[in-house]
Amino acid sequence: MSFDSVYEITSHLNDVKKQHLVEYFSGDSLNSRWTLTSKSTPWLDEMNDSVNGGYKLHPTNGHEGILTFNNKRQYAYNGSVWIAVCNRYNSSGIMGGGLKGDDTTAENRNLSRLAIKESTNKIQAVSCNTTAATYTNTSVTSVDSTYFVLKGELGTSSIIYSVDGVTEVTHTTAASDKLPDTKLQPYVYASANGSSSGGNVLYVECYNT
Repeated sequence: MSFDSVYEITSHLNDVKKQHLVEYFSGDSLNSRWTLTSKSTPWLDEMNDSVNGGYKLHPTNGHEGILTFNNKRQYAYNGSVWIAVCNRYNSSGIMGGGLKGDDTTAENRNLSRLAIKESTNKIQAVSCNTTAATYTNTSVTSVDSTYFVLKGELGTSSIIYSVDGVTEVTHTTAASDKLPDTKLQPYVYASANGSSSGGNVLYVECYNT
C-alpha cells in the first residue's frame, strides 16, 4: 500500500510550493525558532498546561511583549497570508497576531495585525508602514477566553482582514491606508493594562502567495 506525500495531497507536482509555516503551540516548551521580546520586565510566558491551552503570554501590569521569528523575514508584504488562533483573558489587555517587519514592540514598524483590544473589547485591524499606522475596528466584540481565528491576506494594493472566516476590514492603497512595504516575519503580540492580562496562542500559519 502506498500513500501520497503531503506535497502531493496539497499541490500538483508541477507546482513549486512557496515559503509556508505551520505552528501548533504544543509540547513542554516553545520551539526555539521563536524569539520572545519584552519591552520591559517582569514578563511571564510558558506553555499552558491544559487541554488546548497553547502558549501563554501573560505580561504583568503595564508591560508588553511579542513573539517573532528571530528576524527571519521570509514573507512578502504584497503577496502573503497569515492566520493566528488566540484568545484574551480579560478586558485589561491586548492579544493578537499577524506579520511584522522587525522584532521590536513598536507598532509603526511595518506590520499587519488583528488584535483583541482593551477597553472597547473590539477586534481591531492594524496596518503600518515605516512611519504611520491605520487602525480600524471590526464589528466583532471579544468574549473573554473565547478563541478567534484571525486572518490577514496581503495583496499588491490591499490587506483583507477576517475574523472566524468573515471578512471584516479592507485596507487599501487607494484609501491612503498605511500598508507595510518590506519583507515580514510571523508575529504574536500581548500587553497588559491591568492584572492577569494577556492570553493564549494556539496556532499560527503564514505563507507566500
